[in-house]
Amino acid sequence: MFYKFLQFKNKLKTLIDWFKIYLNIEYDQKISSQHNTFEFISTKKVLTNTNKKFFLKTKNSWITLFPDANCIIKKPKFIYKNKNNKFFMTEKNSSYSINDLIKQKKISGSILANIKNAKIINNTLLVMVEKNLALIEGYGDFNWAKFKFNKWPDSHHYPNAKIKYFKKPIINKRIKLYLESKKIKKIQKGIYFSTRNDDQVYHWIFDNLTRLYCLDKITKLKSYPLIVKNKLSRFQIETLKLLGVKNKIIYEPNKDIEVDNLIFPSIPSPPILNINSLNWLRNKFLTNINKKFLDKNYHFYDKIFISRKDTNHRNIINEEDLSFELEKRGYKTLELSKLDIANQILIFNKAKKIIIPHGASGIHLLFIKKKTDIIEIQSPEQLNNSLYMISTNLGGNHKIAIGTNSLDKKSYNYYVDVKKIIKNID
Repeated sequence: MFYKFLQFKNKLKTLIDWFKIYLNIEYDQKISSQHNTFEFISTKKVLTNTNKKFFLKTKNSWITLFPDANCIIKKPKFIYKNKNNKFFMTEKNSSYSINDLIKQKKISGSILANIKNAKIINNTLLVMVEKNLALIEGYGDFNWAKFKFNKWPDSHHYPNAKIKYFKKPIINKRIKLYLESKKIKKIQKGIYFSTRNDDQVYHWIFDNLTRLYCLDKITKLKSYPLIVKNKLSRFQIETLKLLGVKNKIIYEPNKDIEVDNLIFPSIPSPPILNINSLNWLRNKFLTNINKKFLDKNYHFYDKIFISRKDTNHRNIINEEDLSFELEKRGYKTLELSKLDIANQILIFNKAKKIIIPHGASGIHLLFIKKKTDIIEIQSPEQLNNSLYMISTNLGGNHKIAIGTNSLDKKSYNYYVDVKKIIKNID
């Protein structure tokens, strides 16, 4: 009886403390003295809507970049029964699950802002238009931003801080804080070009490169430098070349950047569900590559199987068995790391049947033709619906095969049912 009373007392105290937090919050003095607090605000709330003709002449203005788009995603077909199939339907990798999108949703487009006297906080996505106001579009719209903050709070400027209310007790709570750098880089003009993971292949393609539509929309921006928060890799530099981008790159580690005239392109939320951004990115790559690379001695195949032997995680443990059976049926096994990027893109564009384990190579599903047959194989430990959404948006016939657990939980390696996959394609 006494134990039950203690349980009740603890629950009651927790409930009271919860209400106190929202009644009166004081920041810990040490935290407050080191950091600045901020709130998010939409560009459309603080800047003036204008048009393309007057955009560069009108400071603190914005125009539409990509318009909103309606999206509906059909329910996937699974190669075989698996206990994880239902979780694939509910997984939210881009703030929406497939179940959410079986009924039509409106996907937010993007904006292009022309901001006077903006400040970019080092190694963050914070674009400060005033000392305590950051543009929410650095993260997308409010819906997508909220999803990111909840899923990756440590990466999004919501640190745990000690807070005291009514002087006591002291609690830990996530609050919006940013730390200004003592080192400042001042520039006259620039285009903010960073996202959460600049150095991650998937995010670079769909989150970063999508912003470059602003160079097509307003060609004068081709003379503005691009501001990035991570040093560009060889892959990133190569993709910029394929898109014909020649803008100067500004990379200033450990410095805040003050910009007299900042051009800020946001991205659709999320870009893989906005057919306008997918089509622009797809067509931009294919047009440039077909102009420059078709005369190269590339080899193409109707049926391809993408190997993950060149990676050290999420490998198919019995890949050799699967590859052997597929090659007997006319599939070509490929390790994409051995091919240049233009070749990789054209291989996917010309293939009629694709079998691919989930991974970075899946970005090339952006380049498939309509009605291309795809079987995507997934690790049961890391379900992800993003590639399915991309290819389905572009008219691919995309099926899912989820593997079975292995003993190695760190690498997420897994087995697949080779017989059932082969039965499906025979």
